[in-house]
Amino acid sequence: MRERRDRGDGLEARSHRRDIDGLRSLAIVPVLLYHAGIPGIGGGFVGVDIFFVISGFLIARLVDGELRAGTFTLLSFYERRARRILPALLTMMLATLCAAAALLLPDRYEDLGESALATLGFFSNIHFFQDTGYFAAEAASKPLLHTWSLAVEEQYYLLFPLLLLVCRGRLRLALLLALAAASLAVSAFLVGRDPAAAFFLPHSRFWELLLGALLGLYADKAPAEPGLRTAMATLGLACIGVAVVAFDDATPFPGLAALLPCAGTLLLLKAGGIAPSEQGAVSRLLASRPLVAIGLVSYSLYLWHWPLLVLAREWLGRELLTDESVAVLALCGLLSALSWRFVEQPFRRRRGRAARPYPLSALAVTLLLALGLSLWVTIGRGLPGRLPEIAQAYLAAKAERPRIKTKCLNKEDAEACHLGAADAPARLLLIGDSHAAVLGETLDQVTLQLGLSGSALLVSGCPPAPGVLRLGVSPDLDCRAFGERIEARLEDPDLRVVVLHARWPMYIEGTRIAGERGDPLYLRGDDNLSAVAQHLEALVAELTARGLLVFIVAGVPEAGFDVPSVLARAALAGELVSTSLARAAVDARQARSWALLRDLADRYDAILLDPRDQLCDAERCLVADPGGALYFDDDHLSLAGAERLVPLLLAYADRLRTAAAP
Repeated sequence: MRERRDRGDGLEARSHRRDIDGLRSLAIVPVLLYHAGIPGIGGGFVGVDIFFVISGFLIARLVDGELRAGTFTLLSFYERRARRILPALLTMMLATLCAAAALLLPDRYEDLGESALATLGFFSNIHFFQDTGYFAAEAASKPLLHTWSLAVEEQYYLLFPLLLLVCRGRLRLALLLALAAASLAVSAFLVGRDPAAAFFLPHSRFWELLLGALLGLYADKAPAEPGLRTAMATLGLACIGVAVVAFDDATPFPGLAALLPCAGTLLLLKAGGIAPSEQGAVSRLLASRPLVAIGLVSYSLYLWHWPLLVLAREWLGRELLTDESVAVLALCGLLSALSWRFVEQPFRRRRGRAARPYPLSALAVTLLLALGLSLWVTIGRGLPGRLPEIAQAYLAAKAERPRIKTKCLNKEDAEACHLGAADAPARLLLIGDSHAAVLGETLDQVTLQLGLSGSALLVSGCPPAPGVLRLGVSPDLDCRAFGERIEARLEDPDLRVVVLHARWPMYIEGTRIAGERGDPLYLRGDDNLSAVAQHLEALVAELTARGLLVFIVAGVPEAGFDVPSVLARAALAGELVSTSLARAAVDARQARSWALLRDLADRYDAILLDPRDQLCDAERCLVADPGGALYFDDDHLSLAGAERLVPLLLAYADRLRTAAAP
């Protein structure tokens, strides 16, 4: 058969094989369906592994063939790689950066700029490894996450041709086998210890490309027996099918599990390595027009599908329904066909009168444009100036978090966490969790106005109830040490007033507010309510027995969504959204915690303060006002929110002054 270019990959292979184009369709379709959330395709991510094996196979045949002919040069090789990979990639990146400007908030847009720079440098796999896991929930919000696989391939392309240049004969075979075995061993080792490293890093992935290379260099011819070829192809197809259907996000991957789709790909490549007229039914199916057509545009399909899905979710503000996902994939197909015809092909070659592809200068200009835009977005911190003023006001709450939270939370030295006047003895002690750290901002203002001074003991995730212990957490989150520090601090002879505050509904219910991400919180004991009641009552009883004035501040309303981000995103889209919560839902969430705190306050003569008095009316609870967001996330008050609670404590100014008197 006459030698010609492989149209699917732009490689000068020994002969073009249509069945490989069809095999690419077996790789890309599961990836698309998996990312679109289509049921029954839990292992669709293995399509990337199929691509790795195919790439390793074709690259090895290309380089080896040119080395044998004496025509191989690194410059020519990398030029072809640039023409193959960059035009469509840069087009997709520019379109994504432009579209995201209308959809993403500054922090996410800045993150996109950073990942775009990593993609341009072909180290996005390392960038995403350091940032998040592939199967993590936050990964679904990163428009360029899928470029990690391109980075792995490019890192392989930097090394593999050099290896073939310097090693020949048996040494080459031994080295390739050793490297593949070592890479597989690393992958199998890491997948149970550091899954993100196993998934993203090249040394855990190179074995897949090397398997393809070994087949391409030493065993690419199909068996002579038709029955054996058919059996190999059928088994290969079955291996891929089982992996696509049986694997899911919980499958330790890649590791040894990746051997299944990789082995299936090798079998299909091996079975198809014969003249088309002698190929079996499976290979002929792969070479059929529909599968070949999908395979030819598979690279563009891969590039476009993920950012389209991510930005569609961002636009709608929720997960896509099945019909919406199908519509996005249809749009992806259209864009991919246009990209293949008007971007990929012109940069690789032209038919008819023009004998040469577009010059590299055009590619360089596009590269500089993408680089400049990515740098602008990154250095400009996501370009917040593009947002309406109200959206910027909402987001200011995230940046201006209460300084007491930063200064005092999880710090062991209570004396260093000073509240109020600097020249007065610390008569007041605030005890609680991260919600109490926000209340510390309120207390700081109140004590300053009254000429009083105080300090704080604050530990994230622990209620102010010595003896309460959390289950299922690391020792760092064990609340035992917090309780011991509280008991020690109560021995201070200057202490006169204690303020207790926490996210009470979270500890007592054990569950998060609807819409909030995160695991439940369980306490040691019969149930959460009895555990909190027992240990909190013991503390309140001890405080009142010591003659201290005790304030118990009930929980603040929990939003269940990131207030600044949701409101800013709505403002960016020109939509109107509610800036309040239903009071009935807030009260239902706090019913049991309020009853407990009310009972303790009544029985031990403590003062119970309710933040709802300042944040809610009879029907609604505010999460924002015309000045901005009252929360900096989904449940913590912002500076503006904390300031609203000042009147709660100032109403007891006389009691505070009297209690704090020498």
